[in-house]
Amino acid sequence: MIDKKVERYAHLLVKNNSSIYVEEPEIIEAIKGYPCFEISGNCSQEELEGKYNPDYVLPSWYDYLEKNQKNSKVFLIINIINTSIENQKRFIGIIKDRSYQTLLIPDNCKIIVVGNEKTIIDKELRGLLVVIKND
Repeated sequence: MIDKKVERYAHLLVKNNSSIYVEEPEIIEAIKGYPCFEISGNCSQEELEGKYNPDYVLPSWYDYLEKNQKNSKVFLIINIINTSIENQKRFIGIIKDRSYQTLLIPDNCKIIVVGNEKTIIDKELRGLLVVIKND
């Protein structure tokens, strides 16, 4: 059972329009009760950008977001646990501009960046996020 404090945080995440940084596993589990797609901060460039085979194939995370545009909220979870600063920088545009190259993030998409107490987060990336802690 999810405790009331975590439930309130999850509700706040659904209602808030800002991109969020979260470390608490209980909050992440509450978010996963909604439609969501999780992408690893260590994903390959092909997973992030899509590929040509021989025609362009959308990246799976973006395809999922597009297919869930009719939902009131959908979450893109970017897991940066054990992700280098260099790899974290690849996600700045997604958070800052709500786009990646020519792919626009749908309006109903909420971006959540997941770390843990050992995660060292890129300074620019952290500056774009609202940090939520379950103290």
